[in-house]
Amino acid sequence: YSLGEVALMGDIEAMFHQVKVTPDHKDYLRFLWWDGHEVGGSVREYRMTAHLFGGTWSPSVCGYALRRTAQDFGEQYSSEASNTVKNNFYVDDCLKSVESAQAGRVLISELQQLLGDGGFNMAKWTSNSQEVLQDVPLERQSKQAQQELGDTPLEEKALGVYWQVRGDSFGYRIRALDRPLTKRGILSMLSSVYDPLGLASPFI
Repeated sequence: YSLGEVALMGDIEAMFHQVKVTPDHKDYLRFLWWDGHEVGGSVREYRMTAHLFGGTWSPSVCGYALRRTAQDFGEQYSSEASNTVKNNFYVDDCLKSVESAQAGRVLISELQQLLGDGGFNMAKWTSNSQEVLQDVPLERQSKQAQQELGDTPLEEKALGVYWQVRGDSFGYRIRALDRPLTKRGILSMLSSVYDPLGLASPFI
């Protein structure tokens, strides 16, 4: 399985809040809040109109809405854009590689339009190719991508893994924990290194 040389990553802005709760389900999402937001005043009952962060069902429901967007509007765009929505999202994070910067620019443009048709706004774009981001407005780029850091490595978190963007490599942070030098203490520190791909396991 081969990957392209140009990597790009984006995020759906407030994804859960973009997916509305059906009217007959709102009663299951009732909560109490201060009337008029005045703390100490009378309490009123409210209902959520959108899915909430922390709801165990929210990733599943919103993932369905994302795939339904590709199903409903995907034919208006390239198969690459539609397949990216279906296969390259982990909840609200898009991670994709393409063969060239031009292909990346086209894909980002199509993804923003396709997902926009479904009510989703893509933001926090970053890439290991500055050319890919030329057409992306600053407000839709990640904060790190907006900054000129000179020789300082530009670092993003890709699903919890530290991505050194300019060098296009993964990095790890090891924090020395205050643990006794026993088997239990050492294993506790080693297990704190997040390495889902197992790339650092020979060194650990």
